[in-house]
Amino acid sequence: GNARASYNLNQYASYANRWTETNPSNTLYRAGGQGPLGYYSTRTLEDGSFLKLKTVSMSYTIPTQFTQKLHMKSLSVTAAAQNLYTFTKYTGMDPEVSTKNSALTPGFDYSAYPYARTLVFGLNASF
Repeated sequence: GNARASYNLNQYASYANRWTETNPSNTLYRAGGQGPLGYYSTRTLEDGSFLKLKTVSMSYTIPTQFTQKLHMKSLSVTAAAQNLYTFTKYTGMDPEVSTKNSALTPGFDYSAYPYARTLVFGLNASF
């Protein structure tokens, strides 16, 4: 079934403390031993609630009393940003990311890359 395809997933560094013969941990399964095959476990279930500062945009137009001294009709400065910060207690990279979004795996985190943080700056001048 599909359960065997899950062996090639990335793991967090904390998984280095998994069960081995010399480290009989009872909190993390052994390598390849994700519990009963084909079933999801609540062992790694955590609160994925978050508040994200997703989009911010600002613009400032320089007053004409200053732009006229520079022999300009107008001058404005803009800045825009996306995905600035996520407020969450979730231990993964981003609680909003799921690479296999289906009815069988809603919100299941496969350690995908988080959304990129984007910063854009602009200058608009008229002479």
